[in-house]
Amino acid sequence: MQKYESVVVFDGSLPEETIAKEQLKLEELIKENGSLEKIDIWGKKELAYTIGKKKTGFYIFFQYEFAGDANELISASVRYNEKVLRSMTVLHTDAAIIAKKVVEAAPEKDDE
Repeated sequence: MQKYESVVVFDGSLPEETIAKEQLKLEELIKENGSLEKIDIWGKKELAYTIGKKKTGFYIFFQYEFAGDANELISASVRYNEKVLRSMTVLHTDAAIIAKKVVEAAPEKDDE
C-alpha cells in the first residue's frame, strides 16, 4: 500500500450538511480500499480565480494509505460531481519531495 494525499475543493456556496455528506462518501471510498490516516478541514476560502462563476471553495485534505491507484479512483468519483470544483491527488512521497524543493529554492533571508 502506498501513501497518498488528496485535496478536494467543494463549491463554497453549498450548505455544510451537503459538504459533510460528500466528505463521508469520500471517506468510505478510501476506507474500502485502504486506511484513512488524517482529515484536515481547511474550510471555506476565496479562490484565486473563479471556477464556473464560483468565487469560494470549501477545502478538505485527506491523507491515507491505499491499495491500488488512488488518483484514478478518487478522480473518477469526483469527476462528474457538480459539488466538487477541483481535486488533486499525489503520492505522499511526491508531496514531501515537492515541499523540500520549495524550501531549498526559497531565497535565504539575510539578518541585517
